[in-house]
Amino acid sequence: MKFRKLDSEYIQLQSGSTLIQSTNESSTNHHIHLKQNTMGTNYLCPHCRGILNVKGRIILSAKNSKDEKGLLLLHPEIGNYSSCKNDDFQLTTGEKISLYCSICHSNLDSDKHENFAQIQYQNVHGKESTVIFSKIYGEEVTHLFEDEKVISYGEHCKRYADPEWFLKSSID
Repeated sequence: MKFRKLDSEYIQLQSGSTLIQSTNESSTNHHIHLKQNTMGTNYLCPHCRGILNVKGRIILSAKNSKDEKGLLLLHPEIGNYSSCKNDDFQLTTGEKISLYCSICHSNLDSDKHENFAQIQYQNVHGKESTVIFSKIYGEEVTHLFEDEKVISYGEHCKRYADPEWFLKSSID
């Protein structure tokens, strides 16, 4: 582990994540923030097992409600909802889109809920987890399913208040 001091902030670097601990020397308050490190992580198609991320983006094929097709580039940090697409590929906020593997073109629909797509996340140590995210354009909801626990991200995740539906369904 590496530590360095910057204006009374201590930064501790760990493999897989960056832990930033700020301390105020005049008080005993401590603030800890966890930032996901995406270096060395992969996102995989659950069908062909192909690697979907390239140069800091997850590349998926998409189809809008008018049957127009294009590529959608998603940020790999879970909970970061920035994306890129061609300006001519029209997506409207609130529109349900279809998402496909950019390699094998398999549909990425989750069989657990009609509003979600599903891909696999592989951390720097090779351990896999399931990531489910909303197919409603502009809806910020992501669930990471790892070791029988669910971590939810996004300002709209309360719309799907019980992500346990995935764990219950996957046991059947």
